[in-house]
Amino acid sequence: MIEDEAAATRAEAITRLILCSGKVYVDLATSDLRRQSEAVALVRVEQLYPFPAAEIESVIAEYPNLDEVLWVQEEPENMGAWTFVQPRLLDLLRDGLPLRYVGRPRRASPGEPIVELETEKINLEVSSDVPGVLERIERQTGEIVRPGDVLAMVAERTDGGGPAPRLTEAEKPAPKAEAPPEPAQAAKATAETRPAPEAPEVTPVARRLAADMGIDISKVRGTGPGGRTTKEDVLAYAEQQRKPTLSPVPSPSQGEGGTQLTPLSLPPSEAGDVRQTPLSLAGRGVGGEGLAPAVDR
Repeated sequence: MIEDEAAATRAEAITRLILCSGKVYVDLATSDLRRQSEAVALVRVEQLYPFPAAEIESVIAEYPNLDEVLWVQEEPENMGAWTFVQPRLLDLLRDGLPLRYVGRPRRASPGEPIVELETEKINLEVSSDVPGVLERIERQTGEIVRPGDVLAMVAERTDGGGPAPRLTEAEKPAPKAEAPPEPAQAAKATAETRPAPEAPEVTPVARRLAADMGIDISKVRGTGPGGRTTKEDVLAYAEQQRKPTLSPVPSPSQGEGGTQLTPLSLPPSEAGDVRQTPLSLAGRGVGGEGLAPAVDR
């Protein structure tokens, strides 16, 4: 860890502790606003796994008059270290000391689960079909949803400031006609371009979890559909290797009935021209299901 030596000399005047990791530390430490913030301590967490709980707890104890602890990152909320450090930091904070997230809003990426539907027979993960900002989740845990119901709204930038809109098959430009290759060249090209066997698919959550735990994902045997590697496979592999697993710890704001899906808003600075894409169950071929938060896999 890189501690704030200057702040340590005025520990009783510090009311805000900023924790971060990576190069965002340099941006914060060299900012002109940083020099004007006499009540702020800035600490860089160099190592995330194994999590340096004792060191961070010691740093927090150095500042008896803290009003809040902030975790700052450049990545979107669901793509950086926040989901890993949040439950661990909450365990270290004294009663009444809040933990806040500062960074980009959660992004909705194609293929990444947003919510999970639970039925008596199967659990179905629902992901976004388009990239963008997850503006809000329309349904809460325990609600009954049916085909055609809107589950969430994903905002896409249409003014050139975000992901480019996808083209349908009819809108895609037709490929240019090319002269047919010579037979010998065609045979060689066919041999060279023959696709190699595809490796079993790995869910984004399983890949990030393996990276956080220092596990070679190629050594984890997938047990999901088609050999897909899920979060449970990574945790099972870690248990076999006698390494600690990453167990999610509920935050104080979560109720006893299960994790609440908190709607996220598009910040004013990124509002621009947006197109809201509804995420629904249309065409998924399922009946009424109960809605649950997306399970990290």
